[in-house]
Amino acid sequence: MLPIYEGIPECFDYAVALVKRKPFRNSLGIVAYHLLAEVLDDANHALRHYLTLTLSEHYLQNSHHGSPYKKWAYVNNDNFGRLDKDIKMLIPVIEKIHAEIMSDPAKFSNDSKGPYRWFHSVREEYVSCLVNTDEPFLALSSINFKGWFNGEKWDNPMPLSEPPVVTNHSVPIANRLVLDEIQHTGLQRVEKMNASLTQLADWLQINYTMAGVTFRGETGWDKALYQTDRLPSVIFAHGKESGPLGEKIFALADVARSHGHTVESPNFRGMDNPEERVKHLLKVASGMQGPFILVGSSMGGYVSLRASRKLPAVGLFLMAPAVGLPGYRVSHPVPGCKQMTIVHAWKDEVIPVHNVIDYAEHHQAELHLVNSDHRLSGQIPMLTQLFNRFILREK
Repeated sequence: MLPIYEGIPECFDYAVALVKRKPFRNSLGIVAYHLLAEVLDDANHALRHYLTLTLSEHYLQNSHHGSPYKKWAYVNNDNFGRLDKDIKMLIPVIEKIHAEIMSDPAKFSNDSKGPYRWFHSVREEYVSCLVNTDEPFLALSSINFKGWFNGEKWDNPMPLSEPPVVTNHSVPIANRLVLDEIQHTGLQRVEKMNASLTQLADWLQINYTMAGVTFRGETGWDKALYQTDRLPSVIFAHGKESGPLGEKIFALADVARSHGHTVESPNFRGMDNPEERVKHLLKVASGMQGPFILVGSSMGGYVSLRASRKLPAVGLFLMAPAVGLPGYRVSHPVPGCKQMTIVHAWKDEVIPVHNVIDYAEHHQAELHLVNSDHRLSGQIPMLTQLFNRFILREK
């Protein structure tokens, strides 16, 4: 078995064991969950996005990166680089939780020592991926945790632009079937991460109630309900490879809550069929009081559009919505309300910008185009400002 992501599932087990033994009910458990979710989402995204594409795909052609291979290599390195950054943020939080627990050893029970001891024996490394941009080779690289931090204190990160690579396993990819093997192995480890995260979500929804937000749901972190009495209610629909507590949803949920709105963020993980996600959103909405503002990102934009036809929707706020794409039941879903704002990126590598321009023009939607990528990286301040203005219009 190829070593891709080796060490990360054990990191998840270790973090879950620590959070469940934490003596204080403060925000660190929620922060750890959020960061673990980011690692999971980006680990999954890196394996499913570009890794196994053939170089004949039309969106790899005529790129400013050069040849189709160069664009393929660039996107993959960017995807795995995001995972490295997520883990760099996660480790100090885990260490801080560990330090607080060890200040009261009685709280650190026997059943948590297994993952604690195992992870301590390997925690200096995990295996990620780096693609050679000039030759058809990739390196399965052991990334060293401690190289990111100063001395023995892991809660003092150093400003390193690149993670230190300890060892390399060079894998030829001229025969691209090896990429399928890497993806298969990686997804097996992603499943283990997801199982740990679901276990943590189940525990948090029982044990944590903080800042007016109650976490509940039948499986995993199915809903995040911000308890307020004002209407309309706001429902978020996350993208195909992301999750219900991603960075954009967290930021926009705070905006909605600041104006007194009830907020729901359903968990669509494991639902690859967008129509299944629509049904799930409608089921969530059936337990809420309308009318609704629907907020969707990527596939979640499509889901919000489809659901708006069956709900008393008064507004749609869409980020990089999946419109005009093959593989969807309806390529150009008709919105169920007139008030619609769309934010899209000029450099979106998943949903062509002309798809969204044409869609916005046809439905006379407010459209904002930004210099970013499909994930709208670095655009959180702008998104919160636009969403705040959007919410105020609905009052």
